[in-house]
Amino acid sequence: ITTFGERTKKGLVIEKNFYPDGSFREISNIENYRNPEDVLGDQNFVDIPLDERNNQYRLRVGFKTLDGEILEVPIQFDSGASSGLFIGYRLYQELQSKCEIVDLDVSSKAGGVGSEFNTRYVKFKEIQIGEYRVKNVVAVIPERNDINDLLIGVGFLRKFSEVEWRFNSNTLRFYK
Repeated sequence: ITTFGERTKKGLVIEKNFYPDGSFREISNIENYRNPEDVLGDQNFVDIPLDERNNQYRLRVGFKTLDGEILEVPIQFDSGASSGLFIGYRLYQELQSKCEIVDLDVSSKAGGVGSEFNTRYVKFKEIQIGEYRVKNVVAVIPERNDINDLLIGVGFLRKFSEVEWRFNSNTLRFYK
């Protein structure tokens, strides 16, 4: 187990599991991993429509609130984003008081074109994608109030056994 301090990703924990065949698996507390128990639903797959506008695609993500309601938010699907779920500052401020969220106590830096900013990692107890309830979803939050992008990327898709982008029908198919 490796932990990190102030000069790197404060709060990050990486665990390496070594196996007799010489292979190993590395996991950290800031990644979304495939765990079949984290994806709940009766169907083997669900098709989620993507709203397309100006060659950008958004899907509706539901955040389960403390009172059991679902707060639906359109989030841009970014096939090039390695982070799982990026929640903008304003939305996070709203979700903090409404949802069960665990602060993972991990700080980092992120960047866009020509800028760098501080971020932190949190874990949502549960979100909803179509008919699926997805537990233990790690998200990145900017610590600047002017950064309000909402992105869902490849890192989140790893929670599922498989995901297909059905480009011509504007859908993502998530397999449990």
